[in-house]
Amino acid sequence: MRAFVRFPAAFLPLLAVAGCGPPPPETSVLVLTLDTTRTDALGCYDGVGRPTPHLDRLAAEGVVFDNAFSCAPITLPAHSSLWTGLYPIRHGVRDNGMGSLPASARSLAERAEERGYRTGAFVASVVLDPAFGLDQGFERYDAEIDEGEDAHGERPAREVVDAALTWLDTVAEDEAFLLWLHFYDPHTPYEAREHAAGCGPLSAASSNRERYDREVCDMDGEIGRVLAALEDRGALDDTLILAIGDHAEAFGEHGEYGHTAHCFDTTLRVPWIVRFPDGRGAGSRRADVVSLVDVAPSLTSFLDLESIGDVDGRDVLSAPAPADRGVYFESYYGYLAFGWSPIAGWLDADGKYVHTSAPEFYDLASDPDELSNRGGDPGVELRRYQRAIAELADRPRLERADAVASDQDLLASLRGLGYIAGGAVQGDLPHPLGQHELPSPTAMIPHYERSIDALAMTQEGRFAEAVPVLQEVRAVNPRNPFVLDLLANCLMAQQRLAEAEPVLRELIEFAVTPQPAAHARLGAVLVDTGRTDEGIEELLRSHELSPGRPRLLRQLIGVLRREGRDQEAEALARELSELREARN
Repeated sequence: MRAFVRFPAAFLPLLAVAGCGPPPPETSVLVLTLDTTRTDALGCYDGVGRPTPHLDRLAAEGVVFDNAFSCAPITLPAHSSLWTGLYPIRHGVRDNGMGSLPASARSLAERAEERGYRTGAFVASVVLDPAFGLDQGFERYDAEIDEGEDAHGERPAREVVDAALTWLDTVAEDEAFLLWLHFYDPHTPYEAREHAAGCGPLSAASSNRERYDREVCDMDGEIGRVLAALEDRGALDDTLILAIGDHAEAFGEHGEYGHTAHCFDTTLRVPWIVRFPDGRGAGSRRADVVSLVDVAPSLTSFLDLESIGDVDGRDVLSAPAPADRGVYFESYYGYLAFGWSPIAGWLDADGKYVHTSAPEFYDLASDPDELSNRGGDPGVELRRYQRAIAELADRPRLERADAVASDQDLLASLRGLGYIAGGAVQGDLPHPLGQHELPSPTAMIPHYERSIDALAMTQEGRFAEAVPVLQEVRAVNPRNPFVLDLLANCLMAQQRLAEAEPVLRELIEFAVTPQPAAHARLGAVLVDTGRTDEGIEELLRSHELSPGRPRLLRQLIGVLRREGRDQEAEALARELSELREARN
């Protein structure tokens, strides 16, 4: 992966010395984003997991928000909202790998850099690769992570902290900094590190939840190293520290495991802890409803940076949010990956409205576990929630950024982490209050779990067993790209090519994102079944959608030469040679 370095905005302090601008900043900021972290994994939220003494210390010395919510249970959209103060519908990043944050976005880091802050970011997953635009405003954006089909696409907290502390040594004692550390350890796969001191042992019989809690504990230990380093350099009490989750994780609640596809509080509610340099509010808790979009305007105000402008969030550090405050959330993941209705919603202190093809409403005060859907009750007033979503959808949006779909290594790493990464959507996504005939995500939960069972079978090479399971789910949800893709792979693995062809054609037709891999597989099927000219056209279409793949180029060159199309083959051979030279 890459480590991007920009020159800091050094001219600003010089202007200040000359009396032509604001004085150099004095208060530093440390932002810790805790990927996939549930509140009940932390001791300060009465957690049931392993010890988290360092985050608990921040809570004891700071302020804990008890009603903090993500705006999307998906890493890249959530972080894009955190840094810009905009909901996903406005900044345009709606899923991992679908697109990047536009250059026109004005992030907190850009404002800090312009003000004279040293800015550094150290991220732990390819999900936040600089190709996706979050490097804006960072003097150093460190994302040194392996990519590719066989790579994990992540690095442990220890490596993130090592890199961050090395950079921090380049920051002079009289320089203020904005430092962001992103920790990915609690995300699947749960692979607890051997060096997790004080976190207790694991065994072969340990559950996924136990392994997850061990990962959270390990992350907490590395946060302790950062706090110790700040104390050693005498910077701890000159630094505002914000620890916040991007989304949480489900362990069977509502039949959901993991995150992304649903918007229950098990994945939307996140920890949010703020430790102020002057110790204000130490040991206090806040009950007002806050969102990730509040981070950028809150820190902008606290640091007295340039006005953040037209954003969706508000400054919640100066004063609590109003009692009637509501926040937006969404997940288009099921729409993109499974052919479900999109999810968009609005929640406040009174309840939570979830708009899908089968709308839901939960009274969170009397039903905090969201077990009783009151969306169809005649006495439930939904219009004010719908009105809030409609008003948000009418607000100005950033122009869509260029897609990164051609970077197949990057997308392969995302798929290795369990995301259905296919690049940019063709056309606009449905309106958040759109009416759909697609199945609702909640109704699809049992069938989704069956498809995940089938995925596990394919990972063990049990393709014949997986086929009837996938056909069962396909019968219920025929426009499901995930199932179609998996079914085609199973059929091809068994050389059932005649059956695989129509499945691949349906995948190409129904998928919302481009499908270069499906075109390539369809081309291979057609060539192998004697329809060579049609197969070549599909292979060329795959190359057009995603150029620069040596394996596909070699395949095309071989087929074209066998068919006597030497001129076309030579042109592609030159392209392959240039690609090799560029990579060397």
